[in-house]
Amino acid sequence: MQTTISGPGTVSFFWKVSSEASYDFLEFYIDGTRQDRISGNINWVQKSYVLTAGMHTLQWKYIKRQSHNCRQ
Repeated sequence: MQTTISGPGTVSFFWKVSSEASYDFLEFYIDGTRQDRISGNINWVQKSYVLTAGMHTLQWKYIKRQSHNCRQ
């Protein structure tokens, strides 16, 4: 999921994940640079980031990796 917004300002949101710890991640990016990621069973947490002047692309990605429990 992504959106484009205009700075300067502060962007805040809440996020939560229930995933396989250290294998599946919810990640947040500003202008293509990863700012943070969470994994495991994380309850609602508020995040805030300061944006400089200009247009910025905000993106949230869920990254699912092959389980370490799977056998090939």
